[in-house]
Amino acid sequence: TNVVFHSADGYVGIQPTEFMPVANTEAVVDLLTVDWEGKTIGDQEVEVVFYQRDWERKRNSDYGIYATEWEAIDTEVDRVSVSTDAQGKAQASFIPEDGGTYLAVATITDSSGRTQTSSTTLWVIDQNFAGWRTDPNQRTMDLVPDKDEYNAGETARILVQSPFNEPVKAWLTIERGNLLEQQVIVLDGGSTVLD
Repeated sequence: TNVVFHSADGYVGIQPTEFMPVANTEAVVDLLTVDWEGKTIGDQEVEVVFYQRDWERKRNSDYGIYATEWEAIDTEVDRVSVSTDAQGKAQASFIPEDGGTYLAVATITDSSGRTQTSSTTLWVIDQNFAGWRTDPNQRTMDLVPDKDEYNAGETARILVQSPFNEPVKAWLTIERGNLLEQQVIVLDGGSTVLD
């Protein structure tokens, strides 16, 4: 048989209000507290901790083949407590000083002291930042879409995580089974957003 184990009397959901906030401006996350059936519960205290995530690169050799592995280093940059309203909604925010990857971790504690935690990632834009988890030796760049799925006619916003903080040329292809479109573009820095 299967048994669902709930870590606390409720759940907290968290998501960024804006896909890619800009460094030195307010970055906001939306919060929602619900019960086991998914119905909203209000007046819940939520603690949100914001971490700046850096990546430490390590080169490992397996059977003579070198590969890059990444280890996440999370540093707390801010901590706030908020209460949800009667509809179970709230917002929490902080001001990131630098571009890069940030993690927002929300925690609720029930009347018995049990906790439930949810988290979300924020990619903060700063043209001078080039510290993404990329390997310049591989000459590739990670692409981060603003959402997981798109409907026909929607415009995708794509964050290009470049390891270079100066302008560089990149070969952009759009594919669906076959190559549909290609062009050489100039990326202005480490955090370029393409529409």
